[in-house]
Amino acid sequence: MADGTGLSWQGCVRSGCRPSFSLLQPGIASAQAEWETLKFTNAAEELWAGETYITGREVFMRSGPGTDYKPEGFFRFAEPVRIKEESGEWFKVECRNSGIPVYVHKSFVGSWSEVKEKFIPGSDCMVQIDQLYDCLNAAAPFYTKNLDRERKLKEIEHYQIVLGKTYNYVESSKLAPEAIKEMLKALDMIEEMFKCQERYITEPEQAANMRDEAYPDLQFNFRKHYETLDKYR
Repeated sequence: MADGTGLSWQGCVRSGCRPSFSLLQPGIASAQAEWETLKFTNAAEELWAGETYITGREVFMRSGPGTDYKPEGFFRFAEPVRIKEESGEWFKVECRNSGIPVYVHKSFVGSWSEVKEKFIPGSDCMVQIDQLYDCLNAAAPFYTKNLDRERKLKEIEHYQIVLGKTYNYVESSKLAPEAIKEMLKALDMIEEMFKCQERYITEPEQAANMRDEAYPDLQFNFRKHYETLDKYR
């Protein structure tokens, strides 16, 4: 570590099909020119379309401005953050996944150009996959009372478009065939989890059970494979 409307999935995801409405880009992807046409309407996503990112790999997030404070977890490379205040050599930042302010050393926060300077082969594809996984978690409707089903269907539709573009992005990359194969496997798993979310919303028996029984197994297998992709970050 360092400090410092139902949907149709058939024939749609891999083709990167376009919706009839515009979408606002998700977080990190906003810096990618080829994603300029994506516009998400989700206001929560707009908050993260800024220019401040984590420039180190596996950077500790701490509960206070110093190494004496307990780590609360760690950031991924290129993860977007929102600076809340400055405290000596530390920034208090708000992170995308939790929205809970934590502290990170200034040396690991910077612009997108600084992130790009540290890219290794595969990094840009992994940024897209990481972002898509964040979208998957953000859209997860399980165990949520008073679920706004129409809104969740809309979110899943948004992320479905991102998934299609990510497939195309990885497949057209110049990475080694084995790298592309491993990344596409991760995207296939993400696609299956989105299908589970859709079933939860559109099938009454899933709603009655407040879960899709397949989802925990899919998530467990995905996390095991996801760890193997660290070499591309």
